[in-house]
Formats: sequence, structure tokens, C-alpha cells
Amino acid sequence: MERYVTVNATVLKITEYSESSRILSALSAEYGLIGITCKGVRRGNSRELSGAQPFTFCKYKLFKGKGELYTLVSSELIESFYELSADVDRFMEAGEIAKTVRAVARENFPEPELLSLYLNTLFALSYTQKPRNLISAVFAVRLRALMGILPEPESLAERWYPEGESGSAKKSALVQALRHITGCELKDLYGFKASEELAALICGGSEMLKRED
Repeated sequence: MERYVTVNATVLKITEYSESSRILSALSAEYGLIGITCKGVRRGNSRELSGAQPFTFCKYKLFKGKGELYTLVSSELIESFYELSADVDRFMEAGEIAKTVRAVARENFPEPELLSLYLNTLFALSYTQKPRNLISAVFAVRLRALMGILPEPESLAERWYPEGESGSAKKSALVQALRHITGCELKDLYGFKASEELAALICGGSEMLKRED
């Protein structure tokens, strides 16, 4: 059925299409992973160019025809995350996170929590001073909790804490941090403070999780 829909979505990947157009792979709360054809947006005078940029979060009006892709009718910018373009390392980190989100997002299935996790992560990369490797690590842990494949915080702490080291207070701090990461509201995800030692444990543990995937 042909229809018009309006969704809030963020761009995960851009594919150049013809001399003047792009195809966006985007994540929406309502429909999960969607493809959007943006005709003519690469022309210098296109009013929709801002809605077809990396990481952009927009309110899109789309037309759904008989094919798999939506067609862009109009876009209203909500957040550009433009600050990422000023830091190559953070821009690249955001790109890797976008690849991960695109790999796990489902098509034609609501993904409100995944969208919120991704947007909060982009916000942390753009507007906070937290180390990018810690942001990436926290994202990786919360993503696995969202997918239901993460062990309990106490179990993770046992595996991540260096064998043979003493310090119940340090291990307790790791458990508390993991409880926050896995159970807090997503808007508060990156609001916790971590010492260099605690941050190193979280980053090292997230690398262990990635190797186990």
C-alpha cells in the first residue's frame, strides 16, 4: 500500500546514488532500520541536504511505494551532531558505533531503546569530555544488556577484575558501575564518574565481550 509516514530517524550509513542522489540507511523508533532514497540532495541548492548527512537526527516525511525503500519528501533537522566533524578520532568512533547499530537493528520492527542508546552515545561523543574509548565501552556493555546476552554485573566483575589482585572496594566499585551501565535510564548512561583505574577495567572488559561475540 502506498502511503506517507513521518518518523524521527538518525542516519547510520550513506550510499551515493547517481550524480545527485543518496540512499540513507537510517534507524527509527517506529520501524527500526529503514532505507531512504533522497533524490537530488547532492545538488548545491537542495533544501534537504542537511537531512542526508552522517549521524543527522531528523524528523522525516517519507513516501512508501511498492518497493523496499522509502522516498524522502522533506526533513526537519533535530540534531546534526556537527561537533563530531571537528574531531577525527571521535568522528571515526561514531562511525564504528553506527556500523554496530546497523548490524543489530531489525527492519520493520520498533527499535525505540536502540535508537535512544545510539543518540545518547552520539551526544556523549559530541558534547562531553569523557574519553571516547570509555564511551565506546559503555555503549558495548549496554547494547548487550539490551539484547539480553549480558551476564549479571557480579559475574562480569569476577571475570574482569585482575586475577590475584586484592581490593574488595575496587571490585565493588566495578559492580556498582556495571549496575549503573546496565540498569539506568538511558539519558543518565554517561553521567557516572569513573577513576582511571575503573575506566580501564570497563574498557578492558568490553574488549573481552567483543572477542567473545
